[in-house]
Amino acid sequence: MRNLSNLLLLVLFLTYNSYADNYVGIKEVDICIYGATPSGITAAISAKRENKSVVIIEPSK
Repeated sequence: MRNLSNLLLLVLFLTYNSYADNYVGIKEVDICIYGATPSGITAAISAKRENKSVVIIEPSK
């Protein structure tokens, strides 16, 4: 179940990331993670499990 959750989060991130280049706006979240490294994704998953809103910002293309 955990692997499925991680895979779903990754798919959602990659899907959103393809639209992020055209998106300009403000979004309020509880936690902002800079960098989609393995530790950043793990932190996002952990925060989401605690019912926090999370956004991952990845500076590279």
